[in-house]
Amino acid sequence: MSGLAVASLVLGILGFATWFITGIPAVICGHVALSKIKKSRGSLTGGGMAIAGLVMGYLSMGLLLIVATSAAMLMPALYR
Repeated sequence: MSGLAVASLVLGILGFATWFITGIPAVICGHVALSKIKKSRGSLTGGGMAIAGLVMGYLSMGLLLIVATSAAMLMPALYR
């Protein structure tokens, strides 16, 4: 089992509570884990966890982008 895949999954889950702070390391760990799993030719497992961590990391960063964009669009209406 790849430790980086587990780290990516845990950081991806935490990404929704901490916004993008742990989302970025989740994406980095996920990509590195997938690369190492591919190079190991079957001796390492955890590709599904790495992909899940990647997806959750990217979603947490996307959620931040949506919230920030919405807040920026509402600012002129609030300060009228």
